[in-house]
Formats: sequence, C-alpha cells, structure tokens
Amino acid sequence: FDQNIKHITLGQGVSKCLDVIGNKIDVMLANSLAYSGEMVSLVDLARPAQYRETKARALSFHHVSLGSAYQDNYQPLIDLTSIGQNFNTLLESGTVQTSRTTTLDFDQACDFLNGVNSQYQNRKFVLVI
Repeated sequence: FDQNIKHITLGQGVSKCLDVIGNKIDVMLANSLAYSGEMVSLVDLARPAQYRETKARALSFHHVSLGSAYQDNYQPLIDLTSIGQNFNTLLESGTVQTSRTTTLDFDQACDFLNGVNSQYQNRKFVLVI
C-alpha cells in the first residue's frame, strides 16, 4: 500500500485521507500522508502514537464518531443506521428543516471540521466524495 502511494504521488504522499473502515487501517492511511497531511476518521479514534513520524510530518487528525459506540455489539450500529435513515426521510419531506446546509468537497472537510471544533456550529454538512 505505502509503496503504491509513494509511486503514484512521486514520493510525496497524499494530502488528505478518509478512514471509513477503522480496524487498524488508520495506520496505513496515516503513514501514506504527505507533510502537513490530514486524516478524517469516521469510525475509530486516531492513534497518532502508532503512526510514522506524526510530529515531524505535522499531521492533523479529525474525528467524526459514527461507529466507535458499537465496537463488538452491532445492535447500536443498526439503531444508528435506522435513526439516520428516519432523520433523512424527515429532512427530505420537509418535516424537519436545518438552518443551513453546507455541501463540502473532500478537500474542504478538514478546514470545516476545524471550525466545528473551535465554535458552535448549528448546521448540517454533507461531505461529497
């Protein structure tokens, strides 16, 4: 994996990556980041101590918790999925409305999540991949 990324990026690594799998894949993803790279994790927490030269490469990590609550018990995941589907149905029907909806390209997600962390955000965002 690392060698393929190095080859494709001419040895630079990728500027951003998205961990949607968890289960230790974060190490491979983080190790593929270029200097000042950013990783968004949707599943498990980032583990900077496990990654290659995290400080020297000035890496940043962002976490949106979608799966860390269920670990080995999948019922909460099923419940979370059902809640999400029901909420989307309410949103699409207009029963529930948000004050603002922001659509982001993947390149914009890290900056947006930094803003969410630094101030109260009262809006829904959609990440376009």
